[in-house]
Amino acid sequence: MKKNMSQEEFERFEPKGNFPPKEPHEPFSPDEMLEPNPEGSSPSLAGFHMPKPPLTKKKLVAFLMELKPLVEHIQEMSRKDQHRLAGDLQEVKNELHAGDFSEEILRLFEKITEHFNDLLTHSTPLDQKGVLEAIHELESKL
Repeated sequence: MKKNMSQEEFERFEPKGNFPPKEPHEPFSPDEMLEPNPEGSSPSLAGFHMPKPPLTKKKLVAFLMELKPLVEHIQEMSRKDQHRLAGDLQEVKNELHAGDFSEEILRLFEKITEHFNDLLTHSTPLDQKGVLEAIHELESKL
């Protein structure tokens, strides 16, 4: 037995409200929306790659490229990450001494670590500039 359906049962559902016709609307109200991820706003060591031994010039160049933005935004990093980065620099320095790098390369990397340690201690723009200049100088020699 078929039931006669009225015309209104076959009509499409029309949303209530003042929506422009055939235009998408935000499915969430502003109160329901998620806050932007604050992790993207400050540098993190999450994506930082330590070079694996044995250290090569290519690995050192890649390490320095990742190091620069971290040094540029060092004030935005957590203190724990700052000290972890200092430890990573010391490890790379030890690898450099274990490898067969020239005295000039060793001296320049030691300059980076010294300026970085001063940056952690004094946190002055002069120390930050010193680290970045030493990185640029070392990159030019590699």
